[in-house]
Amino acid sequence: MATHETTKRMSPGELWLKLDESTQLAFLDGLIQGLNQGLRHCATEVSFSLSTRVTDPLTAQNKLAVDSLTQQMRTWAKSGVTVFKFSREIAEYARALSTFYRKYTKYGHLEPAYLLIYMDDQHGMTPEAIFKLHEHSLHGFKV
Repeated sequence: MATHETTKRMSPGELWLKLDESTQLAFLDGLIQGLNQGLRHCATEVSFSLSTRVTDPLTAQNKLAVDSLTQQMRTWAKSGVTVFKFSREIAEYARALSTFYRKYTKYGHLEPAYLLIYMDDQHGMTPEAIFKLHEHSLHGFKV
């Protein structure tokens, strides 16, 4: 008879807090590059789909919307474009993630990439603001 072992998987928050600082910084550097590369790839695919798969005739309003979206996707698809901007020192983002995971353990299941997007220059959210967003959201995360 085979024995059944259960292993507890670490949550993203638990794993993050176990990493040393240099590993956290290297992870975030790769994560930021990956977020932007992923968005560029997605933009390329959307742009291609819009230009080749949308059927005519479109209403004037729909054509304007499709053309605008196609142009935006083409812009985002360019290799030099960085959509997710993180202008602070990368160590500040690492500390913010650590603060979030230490203070709000019930949200330890949220991935660093997900949290980091809320910390970019456009959103600029603190760990406290991200917590409040999830606590008070109508679409709140069920734990």
